[in-house]
Amino acid sequence: MQSGFFRVDIDSNKLSNGFFAVRYRYSIDGKTFSISRTSLDELEEIILENNLPWKVTDQEKAVKTRAFDREFQNAKKRKKHVFDNKCNKAVQEIRDEYHEKVSRVLQEYQDKDYQQRMALIRKFVNDMNDENFYR
Repeated sequence: MQSGFFRVDIDSNKLSNGFFAVRYRYSIDGKTFSISRTSLDELEEIILENNLPWKVTDQEKAVKTRAFDREFQNAKKRKKHVFDNKCNKAVQEIRDEYHEKVSRVLQEYQDKDYQQRMALIRKFVNDMNDENFYR
């Protein structure tokens, strides 16, 4: 999908899967190269750092692409903030649960020797690494 910028297109495969990626394609000595980023600003920065040409070929499409990119980046930031808060809360709950289970195991087996306790803890940690533990 054309973006309105020279050699830049929007990766429609990623767009159809709910992601946004812009790709800059160029050739050197018959070999084709591409640089892809999830933000138009990041792509522009990389292109200019590599001294490649960056220009607008279609003003209307470029304005629409830039506006869509900014809206998408803002939505991504809002979603990430909500996701981070949920993740931090979930991680803390898992840590609390882990601490509680380890304490319970150690209290249950406090009369056994150190090697047996360590074996139980290793088994517990392995169980925690199982995918079904968190469900």
